[in-house]
Amino acid sequence: MSENQTTFQFELVSPEKKLFSQMVWQVVVPGDEGDFGVRAGHASLVSSVRPGIVKVWSAPGADPVEMFVTGGFADVSGENCAVLAEQACEVTELNAETLTQEIADLNEKLAASDLTAPAQKKLRNELDVANAKLRVVSGNAHH
Repeated sequence: MSENQTTFQFELVSPEKKLFSQMVWQVVVPGDEGDFGVRAGHASLVSSVRPGIVKVWSAPGADPVEMFVTGGFADVSGENCAVLAEQACEVTELNAETLTQEIADLNEKLAASDLTAPAQKKLRNELDVANAKLRVVSGNAHH
């Protein structure tokens, strides 16, 4: 990397598709131990990612692109950053009304007394993700 390089390669990938792949100025990732920023020349690290918003700036002063991730891992080096997300979508794709209904449906399913422990765990995980998405569209994404 040259001393004056200010951009690096960023990729956001989920099992379904590659959501983002381009040279960027800065990325903020919702790590398990708190949000962390990445710029060119960052020290190498691997971190788990919690449900939240990945923010990507193409240049200083640019409006960030915001993508919701349900969790995963981030792999960072001086020249690139890759977020491998369990699920991901652009924040603009989230809809509060749809999410509110999804949460109500999941709570109703959880109230069923005949669920096995694995089924309950799966529904609770889905409910946690739906609640995290709703916090994002409601503007309350910070814990």
